[in-house]
Amino acid sequence: ADVLVVCDRFETGYENDRICVVAVDKRITSEEKLVQVYSRGNRCRQGKAPPLVLDVQNPRKDIEKAIVAYTMPRVCPADDKAFAGARSAELRLALGDLAEAAKEQLESGLAAWGTDARRSLADLLK
Repeated sequence: ADVLVVCDRFETGYENDRICVVAVDKRITSEEKLVQVYSRGNRCRQGKAPPLVLDVQNPRKDIEKAIVAYTMPRVCPADDKAFAGARSAELRLALGDLAEAAKEQLESGLAAWGTDARRSLADLLK
């Protein structure tokens, strides 16, 4: 098995979907950094088992607090039919004739739009 040992600075900027075990032997006082270190094992890969985190330094209460602080509930707007219908109508109105265009026509049509028009459309998609 391959092993990666990191002494410091594993919190951000490292992407590797092969990591399946994260062992922590360092007290991490920042909730954000703690969640980021744990998340190193969270990168998806076909056939990969859920990651295992072994932490021998950080108290359970601190770990749970950090995870709660950085876990946001996920809401799918498409599940709200009224919201989805209203958003669809707004997009159709903003796109005008391009709403029914084929992919290539849509791309070339949007490319011809000015910056402000594209920015307004992007704001609708947020």
